[in-house]
Amino acid sequence: MLTRANQWNRLDFPKFTSVGGVFRRGESQMGQARIKKLKLQRELAEKNPNASPEELAKLVAEARVSAAPSAVKVLMSDVGPIDARQLRINAIHEAGHAVIMTRIAYGCEVTTVDPQEVKRLTGHAMPGFTRPVHKQIEARVYMCTALAGITSEAMYATNGVVSATEDDIAHANEILDSMGLQGEPRERQLLASRVQTQQLVAQYKAEIISVSDALTARLTLTGEEVRALIGNAHPPESE
Repeated sequence: MLTRANQWNRLDFPKFTSVGGVFRRGESQMGQARIKKLKLQRELAEKNPNASPEELAKLVAEARVSAAPSAVKVLMSDVGPIDARQLRINAIHEAGHAVIMTRIAYGCEVTTVDPQEVKRLTGHAMPGFTRPVHKQIEARVYMCTALAGITSEAMYATNGVVSATEDDIAHANEILDSMGLQGEPRERQLLASRVQTQQLVAQYKAEIISVSDALTARLTLTGEEVRALIGNAHPPESE
């Protein structure tokens, strides 16, 4: 199984601090994409006059995914080639992160299974990467978003088979270290987080599959596109 190098597929959360940073495409690309999106919005609004803004946003996202060319070529990453089967596994993994981030935290800025896009964002062409919105979150919520990728992969892609060196596990241990937990309290918290993450991933299965389908087709999605695909989920209120 193609595994992810430990230091590069991190969820890239700050250590419980608020940090700036917004994913942006090139200005010319952004302008062209915005024009195409507005045209599509007008067309769909004319065809669906009774659709609410939320329903229209979802229709736009689904239409853009359907119109995108499928990723059929073998992608190359720093850890080896990625064929169609592995791409699907990677897409489900990153979709798990993106959906659970959006449902219980503040969402993601970008999620991608394109090694070249990962290289542009991190400097290394790794198989997948999901960058969260940089806002302070509670540690137990952070644990669930960290474990969501490997949990989705195990539940919906690999029949429970995952690498013992998977970065999500290492990341979860880093969070437990930051919480100051050792021994039995640490084990209890890890078990509770794993159970809660499994429940969340089961609850949002349809959304994870929908986002993974979009990632397989388009390779990269913005947080806005993820939110539209799962029905314009609203971020939690700031305390």
